[in-house]
Amino acid sequence: MSNDTIENNKLFIWNLHWNVRWQELKEFFWQWGEVAYASVALDRESNRSRGFGFVTFVNSEDAEKAKVEANEQELEGRPMYIDFARAREDEENGEEQQSE
Repeated sequence: MSNDTIENNKLFIWNLHWNVRWQELKEFFWQWGEVAYASVALDRESNRSRGFGFVTFVNSEDAEKAKVEANEQELEGRPMYIDFARAREDEENGEEQQSE
C-alpha cells in the first residue's frame, strides 16, 4: 500500500485538547456510526498527548459523515479538525491504543 493512499474509513483528527484520550474519541465519534478503533498519539517521554489521533469506522459512509459534521466541533473546549488518514507502512510509535 502506498503512503499516498487515503483510507476511506479512517479519520485523522488534530488540534485535540491534551486531556483527550482514545476512550473519549471513540465515545464522541460513535454518534456517526460504529467505531472500530480509536487512538491518540502520545509523547514517548512525557506520555502527554501530542494533540492528534485517529478514529476508524466500520464503514466508509459513517466516516465521511463524521468528517463533514464533526469538523470544527469542540471536544474538551477545543475545535477539532478532521481529514481522511493516509496509509502508512509502519504504525505510529507512541500511540495510545484501545485495548479490546
